[in-house]
Amino acid sequence: MKLVQMDLNQYQQLFQLYEHSIPIIYSAIEGQYPCHFYVDDLDHPNFGLLFTQFDFNYFGYINLDMVDKIEIQKTIREHIIEFEIKECIMFVPTEESEQIIQSIFESFYGVVDVRYSFKLDFEQFTALAKQVVTDNVHLEYCKDDHALIEFPKCELFIDHMLISFAKAFMLGKSNAEIDVFTDENHRRKGYAKLCSIKLISNLLNHKIIPNWTAWEHKESSHQLANQLGFKLDKKINAFVWVDEFGEL
Repeated sequence: MKLVQMDLNQYQQLFQLYEHSIPIIYSAIEGQYPCHFYVDDLDHPNFGLLFTQFDFNYFGYINLDMVDKIEIQKTIREHIIEFEIKECIMFVPTEESEQIIQSIFESFYGVVDVRYSFKLDFEQFTALAKQVVTDNVHLEYCKDDHALIEFPKCELFIDHMLISFAKAFMLGKSNAEIDVFTDENHRRKGYAKLCSIKLISNLLNHKIIPNWTAWEHKESSHQLANQLGFKLDKKINAFVWVDEFGEL
């Protein structure tokens, strides 16, 4: 497969079947973060592999019958070796395409994990936001995480120390992926909820759709999502290889 050096936007059609991970995929395509993107043909692509800097990677295609499994397997292996990747997580858009990637990762002694994808109930969130005061939460725009395009981040400080934050660190196709953190000594006090409410309100004001995803075992993330008005939309298989599994 061939590495795309510029203008990733012309290859958007390879990812048109995705109904999840939209901000992650398009934050790379639209240039918010550096990435590595390979296609079978630079002028008339049938399939491609998108490797993001966050270890979340995506297989896209137009016609599954035109996909060369051997070429995909070779490209994944070469990319992992060349860039000394320690963890590779691959997602696909459809159940039909899972068979290709699953068999490849099985040959790598990989495993299958599950991510939960949540969709916001706008009415529930709006009702919640009206009841909460977030004046003590600071909103800023930043470029951490090696971002080339800034994104909104809401922070809560106590005695000048950062206690909690929520950030829309991936933005693409008018969608945002949210990441939340609270210092372990200040958890279960509602700080992450406050930061998230202010962040989501900001996103909605800018007509950006908030996305919330979490690993299956992250129950605290599921609970916070539900409190904010997010409902479980789908469960997504993630094909995972880490270097502890052995050389490819």
